[in-house]
Amino acid sequence: MFGGTGRTGSAFVRQALAAGHAVDVAARGASAAIPTGATLVTCDVLDPLAVSASVKADHSVIVTLGGTDAITKGCANVIAAATAAGAKRLLGVVGAGVLQADAKRLRNELPDYPPPLRTIGAAHHAFYESLRASL
Repeated sequence: MFGGTGRTGSAFVRQALAAGHAVDVAARGASAAIPTGATLVTCDVLDPLAVSASVKADHSVIVTLGGTDAITKGCANVIAAATAAGAKRLLGVVGAGVLQADAKRLRNELPDYPPPLRTIGAAHHAFYESLRASL
């Protein structure tokens, strides 16, 4: 689980644990707060070698990263590592800005979309496109 210490990710981790799944949470440091029952794997998502070392073929890889760098560079590292390892499942959670608003625009491209969210919306869209291309 990449992004398992954030609001969305930690909720996902708790649900996975409640369903009886073993969950590894990748985080930058040993002081990261993770839900009880999960295993902390120290890994900086911006370090491609660290990400590669933490992904195995039998893993289902979940990504709920936040922050522009983590979403763009980190997600690219996760996709590359999951592909190289032969992971069978890769799930990415992105924001609503990537939803189709009309025939030509995404929600984050509409004039009334909140300006402070445009950059992160564009990063989520790039991640979404990277996921689609990895199929």
